[in-house]
Amino acid sequence: MTQQEKLQIFERDQTVSPRKLRSVGYIPGTVYGNEQTPASIQVKAYDLERALSRGVRSFELEGLGAPIQAKVKEMQLDPVKQKVLHIQFFVVGKRQASKPEKQEPKAQQKAEPEAAPPPVEEPKTEEQQAEPSAEAEEPATEEPVPVH
Repeated sequence: MTQQEKLQIFERDQTVSPRKLRSVGYIPGTVYGNEQTPASIQVKAYDLERALSRGVRSFELEGLGAPIQAKVKEMQLDPVKQKVLHIQFFVVGKRQASKPEKQEPKAQQKAEPEAAPPPVEEPKTEEQQAEPSAEAEEPATEEPVPVH
């Protein structure tokens, strides 16, 4: 029987280069297959290499919502250092859905009051925008001009 290990994955920021990711201790990768939309991910290099050195090839990936059962499909290795440069996971099982909530029959469902939307101000016409409002104006105070 194959071993399976939990592995924490993170959604990958596409603006950061894979070389930069590897320099800070992450390995870029991809998760795809079986009703899973392809996602670019990053994995902590230490955690992945530790599991791979023990022979683990089947993982429970956590971090993209519900846990995903996946196997290593392909690994790109550095030809000299034999370090993982990129990894691809293929989803083998369906996502583990959280426990479904029991729904009440429609007749027994409680009617919740709908929240009233915030009041919407109507846009001002050009004439209203051109007219100064009485509230915005302050009475002008004129200083008396000295007469000589």
